[in-house]
Amino acid sequence: MSSAGGGPYNLESHTCAITAGGALHCWGGNDYGQTDVPDAIGMVSKVSAGGHHTCAITVGGALRCWGNNLSGQTDVPEGLGTVSHVSAGFFHTCAITEAGALHCWGANRYGQADLPDALGALSQVSAGSSYTCAITAGGALHCWGRNDYGQRDVPDALGAVSQVSAVGSRTCAITEAGALHCWGYNWSGQTDVPDALGVVSQVSAGRAHTLKGFHQMGINCRFLRYAAPVWPVPMQFTCWHAPMRRFTALGSPSHNR
Repeated sequence: MSSAGGGPYNLESHTCAITAGGALHCWGGNDYGQTDVPDAIGMVSKVSAGGHHTCAITVGGALRCWGNNLSGQTDVPEGLGTVSHVSAGFFHTCAITEAGALHCWGANRYGQADLPDALGALSQVSAGSSYTCAITAGGALHCWGRNDYGQRDVPDALGAVSQVSAVGSRTCAITEAGALHCWGYNWSGQTDVPDALGVVSQVSAGRAHTLKGFHQMGINCRFLRYAAPVWPVPMQFTCWHAPMRRFTALGSPSHNR
């Protein structure tokens, strides 16, 4: 398992990955110590890299967070208990306990850490920049918090979903049938799902692009460079379909999203 994070006000980012043996490794931007894995953390089962902080779940179900704590996003609530899922946003963090209860803490200017009433048991949560999305045990998707680009407006006909990825000001979700839907901020076409994409098994929404996982073929993208000290900053990615075809794409990140 791996997770890549990035702060909303610059291009600095960090990446974390878990080895097959459960060892956690993080690298990249480290201005707040977000890549300094605690010595005593032991083996971990899940990790989430946020804006400038990192959270990981140990094999015993304990949640540990470190890095930038300006908004209290690394202050794990006392008595949280065993955790099954965690998502580190830009300035807030959300976790689901073994019993399916959701807890969020940190920045809350737009209500991103305020839980809606009667959510019930949850299976997944994704903390975006200033909003949050979560999937109930029955597959219903709920989003709350900032909504300047419609990023939390779940499409009426979406139906039951199996996975959600919220980042910046856009959201992508996979239905139980494997159909991918994205909505919200679309400056670089990151919510324009390709026609005839087919069944999708996994999705990860980046700050200015989206990656999809297919059942029969993979796609990978690598950040190449940024240029010009002006906004928007042009970004260049190299993407390739495994194992043969390669192409280059240009995009621009959203400002403070």
